[in-house]
Amino acid sequence: TVLTWSNNLALVEKAAKTWESQGIHPTIINMRTLGVATDWKTVAPAIARTGKVMIVETERSQGSAGSTLIANICTHFFRYLDAEPVHLAARNMRTAAGVANEAYQLPQVPEIIEKGIKLAGY
Repeated sequence: TVLTWSNNLALVEKAAKTWESQGIHPTIINMRTLGVATDWKTVAPAIARTGKVMIVETERSQGSAGSTLIANICTHFFRYLDAEPVHLAARNMRTAAGVANEAYQLPQVPEIIEKGIKLAGY
């Protein structure tokens, strides 16, 4: 199960094409209601079905929405997890400007693919 939102959705969908070619069939959930109300009625069954969860975001991991999601998942749905949650987020540094700096700081498709393959094999 991959939870993501905003411009990360396109990155995850690109990564999913590679995963699919390797026999990995992710459930991707666009967390559009993030910050308003988490749609646990969608998220919980997906995690129960896959036993795994990856969160992809462009915020820094410390104190981010993704960190809050992981805390809630571990608190309420730990029994469904077969592996520890994977959290791909921006590096914990000042926001960089420019394409090259963003490529260094923010999650990119190759990293998403790599982490997804590793999680699927757990």
